[in-house]
Amino acid sequence: MSYQINDTGASLRFTSGDGFFFVMKHHIKAIRYVRDDMIKVDTGCCFDSLFIHASQVTIPDNTGANNLADILNGWTTQFLQGYPEPGPSD
Repeated sequence: MSYQINDTGASLRFTSGDGFFFVMKHHIKAIRYVRDDMIKVDTGCCFDSLFIHASQVTIPDNTGANNLADILNGWTTQFLQGYPEPGPSD
């Protein structure tokens, strides 16, 4: 089964042939490489942890579990740091 993971702003959307679900970024405690082809997404909500095989993820393009963990961490970190306030227009 293949999966797609999309950055939707405040959440990550996980989609497969069976449907989809969202994980809110502020619930994510850590995203890390576990072993071989697998990453672990630790959450503070009902899922507790998600385990994902990077080879089954078609979107985003990735070159393995370390790379996929870096991509997801980047999306989450960018959101949690907030967006800059708009400045005056010149």
